[in-house]
Amino acid sequence: TNDGESLTRARARVQCAICRHVPKTIEPPDYCPRCGAERLWLFPDKSGITAAEMLKKQDSSTIVFRQSSLFELVFPRGVPSGPQLWFGGPGSGKSRLSMRLGCELGHCAYISLEMGHSVWLEMAQQSCPTERELNNICYFSDVDEFFASNSTPECVVVDSVQYLGRRYKSIARRLHSWASSHSSTIVWISQVNAKGQRRGGPSLAHAVDIELEISPGDIPGTAFVITRKNRLSLYSPRVLLRLAPAISVAK
Repeated sequence: TNDGESLTRARARVQCAICRHVPKTIEPPDYCPRCGAERLWLFPDKSGITAAEMLKKQDSSTIVFRQSSLFELVFPRGVPSGPQLWFGGPGSGKSRLSMRLGCELGHCAYISLEMGHSVWLEMAQQSCPTERELNNICYFSDVDEFFASNSTPECVVVDSVQYLGRRYKSIARRLHSWASSHSSTIVWISQVNAKGQRRGGPSLAHAVDIELEISPGDIPGTAFVITRKNRLSLYSPRVLLRLAPAISVAK
């Protein structure tokens, strides 16, 4: 019918408000297959609202992403690139989210300056869905041990920067130089001071391309991730992410 054809044409113009992906199905799926945004479809209407206008209206809202979208959030260009700084208070989920990122990558080095191997392994097992993905993460107790290993991972997590003390500037220069020559990403984990400000100083904050603030989510087993700085993308969402695969998040 003409009404059916009109509906089909209208649905064909539906697009994701985050990445503007146009779904192939007439009925949009629960998640955008490109960026993972949950039920944030932009339907064409008589007002001609644009995706940019919708994002502006959604500025104070929370967007829930699917489990595998942490990679898309952290690497908006689709590949590891540029150093990052993740900060938050104790128990906010910084370490577990960085372990999840390691699970999604083929090879991640995790330099844990504050957790021994047994504590780190227990947390990693909770964050990684399978043993194969857990094996994607390699534990190191300090930076020198990592360099001595001659490892070439896609991502290096340093948890956390305040344990480097006065050495962090020289180590940061060394790691950033290494990452640039090996097409790898350095993820710095930082705690916050009494005022909620991230540690690491202005020099490290200036050196990174992406800065994420992480805080406990309002649903158990989740964390809010707020993009405070992103040189690689114009969109800076406030996202609710699962800390472990077994957690079910509902709106």
